[in-house]
Amino acid sequence: MAVCEAIRGRIEDRRDQVCREIGEYPTPIPACDVHFNRLLEERRKVFEDLDRLGDISGGARASEIDVAAIDALIVASTAIPEKEKPALRRALQTAAGGG
Repeated sequence: MAVCEAIRGRIEDRRDQVCREIGEYPTPIPACDVHFNRLLEERRKVFEDLDRLGDISGGARASEIDVAAIDALIVASTAIPEKEKPALRRALQTAAGGG
């Protein structure tokens, strides 16, 4: 399903951005560095989103995709900007034949 690939692409873009920020972070990094710790937490959440999307869409055919689960992922994801979520949700519903 093209919408799943668009979601995956958006999450992967955020993953790459966060990993780049972590890699470029100035050293030494104290354990109490709030910004760095936030980046690590965000990276963890991004990888969780990718795993979740993989679990949902896996090798399934478009007719077998759990639309409700993907919609919930879009809503809950911190990797997808809020301004992009409505368009992704509409595209998902349209692709699923609901809109």
